[in-house]
Amino acid sequence: KVNFEIDPDNPYPANYTGELIVSLRDGTTRHVVQPHLRGGKREPLSHDELVAKYRANVSFGGWDQARAEAFRHFADVLFEADDLSGLAAFAG
Repeated sequence: KVNFEIDPDNPYPANYTGELIVSLRDGTTRHVVQPHLRGGKREPLSHDELVAKYRANVSFGGWDQARAEAFRHFADVLFEADDLSGLAAFAG
């Protein structure tokens, strides 16, 4: 069985928290609290974690590895680019 309750004291949307309580058949419980969003300003992702997340997302979206890495390299120098015409190569 699954139940949920909305905590009226939760600070959402100022902070994204989470809490999970699992009651097992033998009567024991497991409890975990996420005090803030992983990857947010309070616990940012490292560069390597961010790249891994990017790769997982573009793979899920159907991009092949070559396209994904080409776009990642384009994005790495995006703010130094004279224009954004290079984005056209990644459309569709």
